[in-house]
Amino acid sequence: MTKKALLEQAKGLGITVPATAKKEEIEKLIPDNWKACCLGVAAIVLDMAEFKDEVLLCKGHDGTLPKEAYDMIGLNTGCGETSGKIDNALTVLNDSYNKTFAEIADILEKNPSKYFTKSV
Repeated sequence: MTKKALLEQAKGLGITVPATAKKEEIEKLIPDNWKACCLGVAAIVLDMAEFKDEVLLCKGHDGTLPKEAYDMIGLNTGCGETSGKIDNALTVLNDSYNKTFAEIADILEKNPSKYFTKSV
C-alpha cells in the first residue's frame, strides 16, 4: 500500500499522523485487527466509514456503500455490481473469490463501463 493510501486510512480512522512519518511508521499506527475491501477504502476516503466490533462499515448502512457515496465515485450500485450480475460485484470478487486490490483494479480498468456509470 502506498504512503498516500496509508495516510487516507489513518485519517479515516481518526489517527493523527506526523507530517514527517515514514510509510513503515504509519503502518504501525493503523490497527491490524481490521480489514477493508475496496469499497471500505472508498468509505474511508469519502469520510463515511465507522467501525463496529472491529468491522468497517459505511456510517448507517449494512456494508454496502450508500447511494450518495456510489454516485460520487460513479459506481452502478453500492456493491459494485455489473448490470445486475451479483457474481461479478466488487464485494463478491473480494469476499468470495479473494481477489486482491491489484486484481480488482485490473478488472475495473479492463471493464469500466460494466462497473461505472460515467467516465472516471
